[in-house]
Amino acid sequence: MYEKDRLILLQKLMASSEPLSSSALAFMLNVSVKTLLKYINQLKDELMENGADILIKRGSGSVLIVYDPDKFNHYVQSLSVGEGDGVGSPENRKKYLLARLITENEYLNLYDLADEIYISPSSLRKDLKELKPTLERYHLTLQHSHSSGYRITGKEKDIRQCLSKEASISGIIDFLPQETMYKSSQLSLIQHVIAESLMNANISITADSCSALSLHILIAINRVETNNIINQEVSEAMRQSLEYKTAIDINRSIEEIFHVSLPEAELCYFAFHINGKKKINADHGSLGEDLPQDAVVFYNLFLRNILKLSKIDLFEDKDLRANLLTHIVPFLHRLENNMQVTQSNLSSIRDEFPFANELAVCGLSFIPRKYGIAVSEEEIMYFTLHIALALERGPEARVKVNIAVISNDISSLFKLIAYRLNKTLADFINLIKLFDAKSLDAEELKKFDVILNATEVNLRFDKPTLKIQPSLSENDLHILRLMLNNLNEKFHLDKLIRPELYLEISASSRQEALMKQIEHIRKSLPLPADFYDSVAARERMGTTEYNNKIAIPHPLNPEQLPNFISICKLKKPVTWNAKPVQIIFLVCINENQALTRIFFDKISKIIQNSHLAFELLETRNYDEFMAKFSQF
Repeated sequence: MYEKDRLILLQKLMASSEPLSSSALAFMLNVSVKTLLKYINQLKDELMENGADILIKRGSGSVLIVYDPDKFNHYVQSLSVGEGDGVGSPENRKKYLLARLITENEYLNLYDLADEIYISPSSLRKDLKELKPTLERYHLTLQHSHSSGYRITGKEKDIRQCLSKEASISGIIDFLPQETMYKSSQLSLIQHVIAESLMNANISITADSCSALSLHILIAINRVETNNIINQEVSEAMRQSLEYKTAIDINRSIEEIFHVSLPEAELCYFAFHINGKKKINADHGSLGEDLPQDAVVFYNLFLRNILKLSKIDLFEDKDLRANLLTHIVPFLHRLENNMQVTQSNLSSIRDEFPFANELAVCGLSFIPRKYGIAVSEEEIMYFTLHIALALERGPEARVKVNIAVISNDISSLFKLIAYRLNKTLADFINLIKLFDAKSLDAEELKKFDVILNATEVNLRFDKPTLKIQPSLSENDLHILRLMLNNLNEKFHLDKLIRPELYLEISASSRQEALMKQIEHIRKSLPLPADFYDSVAARERMGTTEYNNKIAIPHPLNPEQLPNFISICKLKKPVTWNAKPVQIIFLVCINENQALTRIFFDKISKIIQNSHLAFELLETRNYDEFMAKFSQF
């Protein structure tokens, strides 16, 4: 059992006072029930020596029993420390191997490497194989020689990018061989030098950015000493820039401390990094006057794309404008110089605000066409955060309803009712129409969401109905508001998630699952021939997979398409992009984007709670699924 699985299993048991079923725990760890039972037995043996036990109740599940809290707490703390220290875990081993190989110019022997980190050669080969996708992202190659071993080759700029963003030297430098330059004490010195020089130059950056710049300098010192110089053209404009002058100031201090002077090309490269991380300070009134024109154009394109693809207008949000423009300036610099962020502490933002993430992806959809490069998931997260904050400031998502008023009285009374409804509940209402109680049109009433009965007769309909006073009293308005609040979410989503659009299938891939789901939808709704292509185009912009085996694919542009939400449950999960997926919500909403937001707000609860996702998977049909789904 991997350390990560042990910790997750223990955390789930510690968090629950009730027994957890084997199937639920297997779902949370993404393993089979058979493997889960093996894990439980392994953990049970460890716990019995550390003040605790796992009680397995037949028909109920497993529950953690702690009989020696002090001993158990010491065990938990040792696990937490062990997970973060050393290179023992598979993840840390890969980081170590990447850092070790990429900082060496010569081949490293397979057996020597295996001895360094105390694993077998076969385990090392497996770890090296898993490094290849990471290296490919930076156009690097893992070369293998049967007689010499392994080494990583590629352009120096790509090696630097990979070192700073993927190798995580800052976390494991003290485990590298003594002869390397990478030591945490040196990082602290460099960070102090950079912070002081930036402050003197009045350049503002975050603490995380300062740490990243320190790592760039430490890498540069090592690469210069091993004669691996960056190839960076230095223009006269760059020599005159504040960032370049600051880099020269930093270099003077670096030379005094390490007795190494960075050449002009290295200083230019470092100046580019400063430019890509600095914060723009401007108030609302001045924003746009002194900013580069390309940043303002980018801002307009971003919000225009959101408006075009989602019908949501964010142009009037002054706070969003200020926040976005100050973010866009360094982002464009990173984009144009291939220095995108590939690691961040915002990974949870996507799961917490899936609707904001979808809007961010929509807004950035023009980048591949305009710049010829894809935006990293981590960069998208920063735009997602800005959009999420804007949505939180904006009006609450609400679907407007059609209200029918049935009365025996004169139309002037209806005008009074309509006036009072519009005055107090305008945010809820799309249409109000009067119906004569003596000549009701049943078919026409089907088009309305709520019926207000202003007659003295008790009338029954299949729609939510409220009997009101002819003058629409304050109490009537209060009850109606509560009714509309309750209807706002469930009633309108139920109209889109219809029984005929629900299916349970087997599939071996994302493509097969989507194609089967789309063919099923075509039995009930007219979809264009290129519908799958539109969904696939959206996937290429950014994956729609989320935590807890949820995926929310949708067409890139839902205009002129039928409105629906189809639910597909897979008998076994498929790998979507990098994560397993077992519940697919195929979404196509174009007429009222408040519905989209309501849906994503509900889905975010499931994405963040494995118990809720598991409960959905345990349902046996559409009715059970919707009954459970409506409770969340």
